[in-house]
Amino acid sequence: GTEIGETGIRREIFDLSFHSDGTLYGQLSRVGLPPPIGSGPSISDSLYTFDTSTGLATLIGLTGISTGESGLTFNGTNTLFLAASQLYTLSTSTGIATLLGSITFSGGGCSRVKAIDRDPATGVFYAALECGATDGLGTFDINTRTVTFIGSSVADLDGLVVPGTSTAPASGPASALTSTITASADSINADGVATAAVTVQLFDATSTALTVGGDHVALSTTLGTLSAVTDNGNGNYTAVLTAGITLGTATVTGIVNGSNITDDATVQFTVPWESVSTGATHTCGLTVGGTAYCWGWNADGALGNNSTTNSNTPVPVDGGFTFQFLNAGGFRTTCGVTTGGAAYCWGDNSSGQLGDGSNVESYVPVPVSGGHTFQSLSVGTDHSCGVTTTGAAYCWGNGNGELGNGFPSASSNVPVAVGGGLSFQSVDAFWDYTCGVTTTGAAYCWGSNSSGQLGDSSNTRRYVPTAVKGGLSFQSVTTGGVHSCGLTPAGVAYCWGGGTNGELGDGASSSSSVPVKVTGGLSFRSLNAGAQHTCGVTTTGVAYCWGLNPVGQLGNGSIISSNVPLLVAGGLTFQSLNAGEDHTCGVTTAGAAYCWGLNFSGQLGNGSIMSSNVPVRVVDP
Repeated sequence: GTEIGETGIRREIFDLSFHSDGTLYGQLSRVGLPPPIGSGPSISDSLYTFDTSTGLATLIGLTGISTGESGLTFNGTNTLFLAASQLYTLSTSTGIATLLGSITFSGGGCSRVKAIDRDPATGVFYAALECGATDGLGTFDINTRTVTFIGSSVADLDGLVVPGTSTAPASGPASALTSTITASADSINADGVATAAVTVQLFDATSTALTVGGDHVALSTTLGTLSAVTDNGNGNYTAVLTAGITLGTATVTGIVNGSNITDDATVQFTVPWESVSTGATHTCGLTVGGTAYCWGWNADGALGNNSTTNSNTPVPVDGGFTFQFLNAGGFRTTCGVTTGGAAYCWGDNSSGQLGDGSNVESYVPVPVSGGHTFQSLSVGTDHSCGVTTTGAAYCWGNGNGELGNGFPSASSNVPVAVGGGLSFQSVDAFWDYTCGVTTTGAAYCWGSNSSGQLGDSSNTRRYVPTAVKGGLSFQSVTTGGVHSCGLTPAGVAYCWGGGTNGELGDGASSSSSVPVKVTGGLSFRSLNAGAQHTCGVTTTGVAYCWGLNPVGQLGNGSIISSNVPLLVAGGLTFQSLNAGEDHTCGVTTAGAAYCWGLNFSGQLGNGSIMSSNVPVRVVDP
């Protein structure tokens, strides 16, 4: 070989290994020498890095152990292992060794690992072994700490290099490389955490794909921590963002054999949706981090972005709030609950539905008066209601029974307590009435009852909560234009009220002032009623809709109404749906938002104002 230079240390080098960033590490004997002051025991091996251009060694630190001849190697995730008769990991920042356990030697009478290296193509570790009078070669399973003897070798085998199929760039140094870097960041796990795969395609100066092996490529980005690189073959290398992922544009840099590639690339990481909520002509959504976005009609400021300009793509709500709950069910009003339980509303306020003590519309979120701590809110046409963390229900806005406080024609621009002394788990408001489910599973409704939407076997307006007939226990209730639906704990759906457009889903097209079972035998996870249609998600994530359908709000590819549940087109798996006036939106289990139906003001959020009778994807924030 050709000498590079002196290390500057007169100690035996036991073994060497390259990190994927090109740094060369080595373990050196330090037996019998006094260590640097305060750096460990008096007898210890040590970890160094080596300058591959000059040969000079730089001390990282003492390992704290003395193994004699031993092997040193990095695995595919850049963890540094030391193997002799026992297996250790070494800290690349301090040199300190951590014992993993004893090594089991199978066959050949071997007792010690003298050198070790990893095949970059297959990931298999090979070890030079001390086997009595002769040395040998074996494979090493690091996970089980087991060495399997292959055969005898020379009498004294001190080093080992496995070339595998990994080769250096064929057309010159890394500085001569070109590259293409791509990335995708919309894969979401069940906990709502984004994972992003960054892939690099490497070429030489003649545009030939390079295969340099994953161990020789490193990727980095300013947006998060990347895992070790996986070699996909044909010059493709991938790493996954594992921590620190944030929204924005990052520069991704590739390193080959320790040198930067010539060009960088940028990648836009997107945040997944947690939920969406539909209003009459606008829609709002929450990301998994609690950031609120709205899109659609904005003449009264319902988008909350301090303007009155419509938007056919999501725009961020002003104020920098982190929300846990968002509801856009109002005609031109939106409300939300922050992670601290504070309620904010914005948009139309002609009836006091913002609850801020005024009747002045607001283009940005304003706090709801009263200092209550809410767990959820719901917005109707011109009134709003919420449930506090103690189960108390409050309503505000237009008061013709929908506030539930016992007073006819008594509007309020601040929250008033709903009468009856009931403890609620949720309430839902839509046109001009409200329903709720108590903590014991009983359903109550109040307000307008022109089509039997209160479910009390009458058409009489009620000014206080009135029990829904039938003796059913519900986990949730949802209100539409003039119909309501409820979901039992067993996942059985019932609807009541106006049904002339099939919105009750019972196979008929007539109204009912008491609950009737939705046909089809489906087991639902959630239900949501729109103005004159209803949608639900089954326990397997399949979406169904029924009712009025002139603009495609059922999402089944037609504009024909249906009085039975119809499968939503597209084969998507949903976690939730929300039905609005004439459109519907949902969030898939992958965190993507889709909408369908009327779109004249951009409420589908896909960058157009063209209606759709099948789901179209909302533009990611």
